[in-house]
Amino acid sequence: MPPAWALAALGFLLGRVDLFGLVRPFAPAFYAAAGALAPAWRGPVGVAVVLGALSQGAWDAAAAHAVFCFLEGLLVRRWRSGGLRGLAGRFVPVALVVYGILFLARFPGPYGVMLALFQTALGALLAAACHLALQPPAAYGRTWREALEERAPIWSLLA
Repeated sequence: MPPAWALAALGFLLGRVDLFGLVRPFAPAFYAAAGALAPAWRGPVGVAVVLGALSQGAWDAAAAHAVFCFLEGLLVRRWRSGGLRGLAGRFVPVALVVYGILFLARFPGPYGVMLALFQTALGALLAAACHLALQPPAAYGRTWREALEERAPIWSLLA
């Protein structure tokens, strides 16, 4: 498993990413996926995601990320089902509420609804991808050594 400081650094960088200057699905997706795998990562990754948005001057996005992290953390304590279904079942309602309010406050009408739905759908797909990417190879029946020896393209860059 990657160390918490590495995940926090990645959360900071993903907190800075936006699409079209409006939509920021990467940060909440990474927070939800990292927190689903290890609850101890929720704090460092959540703070890093909010700081990443603040470093870009996106105060509204930082506030939305903070509320998302808080509500998703509360929902995890109530609903402990694991896997991708549990992740999507927690991510989608919280993202729809938080980012729906954000986008409808900025763009009342159908455009705000479309942006909220787009961010939620893309975020759910990214959360599933991050969840699968953060799992150790032992979850797939291999060890880290076997995964490194197979010389996947990303590992060959690091070796």
